[in-house]
Amino acid sequence: MSASSQDFWRTGTGVGVGTGLPRKVAKGRAQGTLLSSTKSMDNLNQTAASEQSSVPQIDLTNFDSPEFDCLDYVLTSPRSLEACHRLGLQPVRLLYKRLQDFELENPGLPVAQLFELYDQHEAERKASLSLARQEREKLMAAEEFVENDSAIRSKQQQAAPLLSNGGTDSGNWESQIRRELADHEVQAERLTQRLETRRLRRLVSVEWVGYER
Repeated sequence: MSASSQDFWRTGTGVGVGTGLPRKVAKGRAQGTLLSSTKSMDNLNQTAASEQSSVPQIDLTNFDSPEFDCLDYVLTSPRSLEACHRLGLQPVRLLYKRLQDFELENPGLPVAQLFELYDQHEAERKASLSLARQEREKLMAAEEFVENDSAIRSKQQQAAPLLSNGGTDSGNWESQIRRELADHEVQAERLTQRLETRRLRRLVSVEWVGYER
């Protein structure tokens, strides 16, 4: 995770404010609760830094699991945090909010307007979650591509002395490298197709949910 992403995780600074806030504090802030002083934020940052190594892996695929309700942070996975950082998205905005939560935030508001707030938030939440998951998949695909590319380059460097010396195995090495390069291109194409298929499935799923509602 980059230095900017670490700051984003710890303090909430960056494109989207609030990523680093604990889950409970973030919920409170989303409901209008503000930290009382800079000192409180400093203490919060120190606590986040000390607990970062002990918290479980919470990413965009499991953050809404009931087992994490009692934990502090919305996300801890570096890729998921980086995905949100790139989108300028506050992870707290991905948390589900009940209708009762809107009622507590807006006492006296007519029920019809409460439902409007709920529906709007839920639609935005699902759309943001879909974008964040797509961004996370792009990061994973890029990492996989770099790893495969590095492995091939390493083998090319190992084969270079044999090829330059005209060794008896130079033909075999050259053929092997060409095959691996071809395989690498095929894998990259398949990965691109898988990502596109997942994106289309999510679009269909979102449209179907909207149709049902």
